[in-house]
Amino acid sequence: MNDSAKINVFNLFLNLENSLLPTLDPSQFHYKNQAALKVTPQQAMELAMLAALKGSGCVSPNPLVGCTIVDQNHHLLSIGYHAQLGADHAEINALNKILDPERINGATVYVTLEPCAHFGKTPPCATHLAQLPIHKVVYGLQDPNPLVAGKGIEILKNSGKIVELWAGTKEPLENLAEFFLHNMEKRTAFITLKVATSADGQMALKSGESQWISGPQAQGYSHFLRHHHDATMIGRRTFLFDDPKLNVRLYQNQKTKPSKIIIMDPKGQALSALKESQIRAHHEIENIIWVVEEGLNLLAPVPLWQIPKTPSGKIDLHQLAQYSHSQGINSILVEGGASLISSFLTQNAAQKWCQFIAPQILGSDNGLNVTTGFEIKKLADKIQLKKHSWQLCGQDLLLQGRLDPI
Repeated sequence: MNDSAKINVFNLFLNLENSLLPTLDPSQFHYKNQAALKVTPQQAMELAMLAALKGSGCVSPNPLVGCTIVDQNHHLLSIGYHAQLGADHAEINALNKILDPERINGATVYVTLEPCAHFGKTPPCATHLAQLPIHKVVYGLQDPNPLVAGKGIEILKNSGKIVELWAGTKEPLENLAEFFLHNMEKRTAFITLKVATSADGQMALKSGESQWISGPQAQGYSHFLRHHHDATMIGRRTFLFDDPKLNVRLYQNQKTKPSKIIIMDPKGQALSALKESQIRAHHEIENIIWVVEEGLNLLAPVPLWQIPKTPSGKIDLHQLAQYSHSQGINSILVEGGASLISSFLTQNAAQKWCQFIAPQILGSDNGLNVTTGFEIKKLADKIQLKKHSWQLCGQDLLLQGRLDPI
């Protein structure tokens, strides 16, 4: 997948399909060859958001952050992003790209998240910015981390800088930081449910046949979502019937942290099939996790997570999300099957819904509905997607929305 195609994928994620941005690659901006490019405040923040997503798969548990710097006449100086856990933050990367230090005088810094104010793996960005002759800092969201939470803003204001909260729409910024915001507030992993269905809601035939309902662009976006999340989860039946690879081959040169694969198999019935599976062929054994019910006496060649059951006898998915977070897996993409998707809906244990709807009709008699196993008693109990969006993704329609309020 070429870089321009990836930026289109990023637009889908951020809901920037109506963006006024120039058709340029944010990672290539440099004062030397972009000095004449003048951008609006909206474009400056959108470029920062697009750049931030280039850190996907590489910075967890840190947030994705991007930064755009413009001179006093709003000509573009540079763009940076947080590219790797433990490496420079977005603001420092952007500053390091400016060849002529004099151009920073009177500059405005646009950053997607409040500059950090504490010593972690790197020094605080707010303190560094405070020492420079910049004029203004515009930040997208306040950092919810108690170590920051307004302290970065205070440092900058005390240094005489103008500091402004972004006055534009917040939704793309919240999409960008959704894992981090959720992790900070709930201390659990962020769960995305991803499904591909026909127009009449079928995700497969009852025989298990499901490839390929969605088109190539949807498959490309699916690879981005795997790359973007810390782990991908499937159920036992999907593991056995589909024998998927669950790799991120379209982004394999970017991911600096290995993808984790989680198999939901409460009784451990499918462990014997692991050795000859595509998952074993494409992932290291330590990156494959088996989820079973608590108290099961099993010997397994992979990490085994024993999770308590609910009173109804199902794996407690809230407990699973808490344990996942404690193990450093802060976001999980659930790719099926229908029973697993329905369990997350029944337990109200997921945060986001992502559905590709293909222009096909499979029929219910021989089809497998995406919510088989999920039931409501009355219409008032329906799950209403919040902050949802509809976008074209090649031949398919992409529906994304929140299952819980932000």
